[in-house]
Amino acid sequence: MSKPTYRELATDFDLWCSFVCFENPVSEREFGQMSVDEKLDILRGCFGSEIRARRSRLSEERNR
Repeated sequence: MSKPTYRELATDFDLWCSFVCFENPVSEREFGQMSVDEKLDILRGCFGSEIRARRSRLSEERNR
């Protein structure tokens, strides 16, 4: 299985549960109530530099 993108993690509850581990996991309801941006912020807090690098590449691709 390839590594999921941050957007995939932020939009798929099962992937979130498999790859984003917390002491107090969120319920599927809580996950659904959070916006994609809120979940991306959580991912940035956990994997900061990795997601910033990814966002930078995406921005560059969009600006072409």
